[in-house]
Amino acid sequence: MNLNTSKNKGPSVVVCITTFNRVDCARINMELIKLNYKNPWPIVHACSDQNYTQYIEDVLVKCEPKALQRGAFELLKQAIIVANEKYQPNFIVHVEADTWMMNQGFIEKYIAALDSDSESLIAASSWSFDKTYKWKDSIKFSKQLAYQITRFTKKIGLKWHIGWKNTISTQFFVLKNTDDFRTLLNEIPEPDPKGYLEKYLFKKIKSHFGRKSILWIKEREPVHPHNRDTCKKMELYSQHFPSSKEPGLKHNNLLLDGKKETLQKYANLNRGQFMQKLLESKSLDYYNKGAKRY
Repeated sequence: MNLNTSKNKGPSVVVCITTFNRVDCARINMELIKLNYKNPWPIVHACSDQNYTQYIEDVLVKCEPKALQRGAFELLKQAIIVANEKYQPNFIVHVEADTWMMNQGFIEKYIAALDSDSESLIAASSWSFDKTYKWKDSIKFSKQLAYQITRFTKKIGLKWHIGWKNTISTQFFVLKNTDDFRTLLNEIPEPDPKGYLEKYLFKKIKSHFGRKSILWIKEREPVHPHNRDTCKKMELYSQHFPSSKEPGLKHNNLLLDGKKETLQKYANLNRGQFMQKLLESKSLDYYNKGAKRY
């Protein structure tokens, strides 16, 4: 497989990568962007792993580790603030460390869509899920009935079976770098540690800028279960495990490829040292040491 990219001039773009403890994913993500994207984009990397040292990112922003939701928010906030201070880009592309976007052209498509729509602010998928998979396996009559009904309502385009539609996926999004958004980011408090950042960001963006400010990435909808870890239409790969062949790995039947198998499919990549290490290592115990593999 080849990276489907195009070399052209356009609006200025900065990639913000945020990392808690999946530092090996982050390094490979940087190699994908720096060594393979045709249009060069600077990388601002916000990381709360205290042992991490700078690799090939243009700017490293070290953050204190926090609980999951607040930690993710702080990393995102600091990355965007520093990206604006250093580069003042027209657009910011955010990817979490383990979310690999293999196709720069796909990202550029949504940059162009945002650029041509004065009302839109952010291009993102939701964090939605299709309830019918759980309903199908439920022993409750009401859930089984709901499943049978959706077999017909899906055909006419009704989406009552989709949950969490009012969310924004933080794994990957494209953002207009506006003064108004940065003001919002600075003013809103940290999210509830018991809540979900995906719901929190949706609520704040919708209340301040309106629902039309969100340009939905429909190629990934619904996200769960089929498009959460891989989305072929986007060439997005966000698995949490280095290889599907790793001993003792427990995963459901939707997760067939790990990170290693993904790199093997893209045989024409310019490979950096950390790609090569993942592809050649017999033991993958080193990979994202301490991070969950699910």
